Amino acid sequence: MSEKVLESDLKCIPIQKIVFAKTCGSAPVNSFEPRNAPGEHLREDGVLYVNDVCYGEKYPNSHLDIYYPDGDKTKKRPTMIYLHGGGMIFGDKISGDPLAEGTGSDIAFCAEVAKKGYNVVSANYALAPEYRFPVQLEQVDKMLQYLTENQELYGLDMECVFLGGGSAGACLSEIYGAMLVNPEYAEKIGVTVSIRKEQIAGLLIDEAALSVRHYEENMDAMFGCWMGADKPSKREDITTLLDPTKWIGDTYIPSFINSSNMEIWFRDSAEDLAAALEKNGTDYEFFIRGQECDKLEHGYMKRFASNEYAKECFDHMLQFMERRTAVQ
Repeated sequence: MSEKVLESDLKCIPIQKIVFAKTCGSAPVNSFEPRNAPGEHLREDGVLYVNDVCYGEKYPNSHLDIYYPDGDKTKKRPTMIYLHGGGMIFGDKISGDPLAEGTGSDIAFCAEVAKKGYNVVSANYALAPEYRFPVQLEQVDKMLQYLTENQELYGLDMECVFLGGGSAGACLSEIYGAMLVNPEYAEKIGVTVSIRKEQIAGLLIDEAALSVRHYEENMDAMFGCWMGADKPSKREDITTLLDPTKWIGDTYIPSFINSSNMEIWFRDSAEDLAAALEKNGTDYEFFIRGQECDKLEHGYMKRFASNEYAKECFDHMLQFMERRTAVQ
């Protein structure tokens, strides 16, 4: 648990309290108790929804939901794991990323992917500044370890996993991917990975923001809350550590990379990762549409039901997953 209070904390904590009260009601920001009573629910669209499974006890918010295409939990299907966004200080597996255009639609997004033939896991993690880096990466690893050890119990195929997320969740996924392929990087992060890189069929990097050269004040404050440092974008030790493209050598995990077109830091990060994978020959797809098509805000892919470019992106992601499943 963090004790040091920074300028970044003083700026973000009051906003965090307001946003969390609006999106999650009276639930505390960090809690060891599930936000809803665990259970199973068969939705009207036929998707089976299992909520608030505890995957770890060391840190708060260690709960996940699982979406199945139907009521059969025994059928072996590829597994998609999705981590919500919110700058490491906001967000929830139900309400989604309050900073994104698609806020409130994580359930619809996960259910729609499930209907395409996947078991979908949506997870929470502890939030900064109370819990700082690298706690969230440790939780991602613990979750993957837990799901691997209990895949028979939950009917998951943990030998064909798509790890991804939106915004902060995309950052965690991209960093974890680099940790899987580079033990030196994992050691620098301070987390020992518990699974094999071969288990990950692909990464789904939906708007990471790990390239900081165009950060503005609010981005730097959120980044600072997570890293425990004011103005972290000005510190080369932090920016080098958190930029996986500086640690990717001759191999990485196949990746679907997506960026909106309104804030430059999402495009920066996507282009940097795409360039690294182009250089080392890793299979990837980089999806972006210019403003001549539409002004696509952060989180736009969640609007797949109402926006043609969001649906195009969503369909491309599914096609990438189908292709990688066949290879796997």
